[in-house]
Amino acid sequence: MEIEIATIGGYEEVGRNMTAVRVGSDVVVFDMGLDLAPVVRRDLDGEVRAVVFSHGHLDHVGAAGVLAERYDAPLIATPFTMEIVKGELGARFAGDLVTMAAGEGMDIGDGLELEFVHVTHSTVGAVNPVLHTPAGAVVYGLDKRLDHDPVLGDPIDMARFEALGEAGVLAYVEDCTNAGR
Repeated sequence: MEIEIATIGGYEEVGRNMTAVRVGSDVVVFDMGLDLAPVVRRDLDGEVRAVVFSHGHLDHVGAAGVLAERYDAPLIATPFTMEIVKGELGARFAGDLVTMAAGEGMDIGDGLELEFVHVTHSTVGAVNPVLHTPAGAVVYGLDKRLDHDPVLGDPIDMARFEALGEAGVLAYVEDCTNAGR
């Protein structure tokens, strides 16, 4: 089974986070950051099964109002992030909006399962989505703080990341502002 990761935007820049993972002929899109419309000019090569948002910052959800309607796929986010996505979509979006909490998973078809792992960040409802494929897990690890004692909410779920690592991760996609510090 062929797996391809396409980094469409956001790496080493702030404002255009978007990554697509193709598993066979199925595609899962992670994030749709602000100002991506000029970047995405062609359709993704495959059937988009889901558009998944990691958290509610505009560099991850800001292009949803322009791009989401291009794909006949559900939009998936935590409840807080989904409220921000709804604000970007406006009334014209007619697709499915699916909320999922950190620690939960869902089948998105053809041997693909999506899982949300809780992370700490400067907004609530942040997760690192994990796409479980027949060939292994792809972790979309953008934007988090390794905060074990946050002021608000639970600490990052390091136990789950450890379990994923022990089980074997096929690919770990990471980019984070200030990661060098």
